Amino acid sequence: MFSVLTRLLAVGGLGMVVTALEARCGSVSLDGYGGRVGAFPHLAGAFAVLGAAGVGLPATAGFVADDLLLHAAWEESIVATAALILASVLLAIATLRGYTRVFLGAPVRSVAPDLLLRERVVVVGIITALLVLGMAPQVIIGGLPLP
Repeated sequence: MFSVLTRLLAVGGLGMVVTALEARCGSVSLDGYGGRVGAFPHLAGAFAVLGAAGVGLPATAGFVADDLLLHAAWEESIVATAALILASVLLAIATLRGYTRVFLGAPVRSVAPDLLLRERVVVVGIITALLVLGMAPQVIIGGLPLP
């Protein structure tokens, strides 16, 4: 349950950030992006934090979720554990590749706004939830026995 909640928050937040970026740039192809960190610093920061939570870096709820999944997989099968580790590595590579292709590179000017107020409120709420659940997972899983 905790893993599902974490993934929904991270993927939902990333989906919102990507949709906002597509609306501002008018393209869904990664070929037209690059250097957007100067034009959209809040979108870049939100993508980085949500990507870190999705990948499972420490201090995020994704780390706790990955830890719980790996412990459960280890009890069942070493093959399942290896598959989860491989999936985590591939997800990290894909997330980092997406961030570098969209936000890093030669600076690009844009007249489109960064995050709007309503988008910022939602993104900050999601990021806060992911960080709180990462640093204090007992808020959700306090009564559940850990493997």
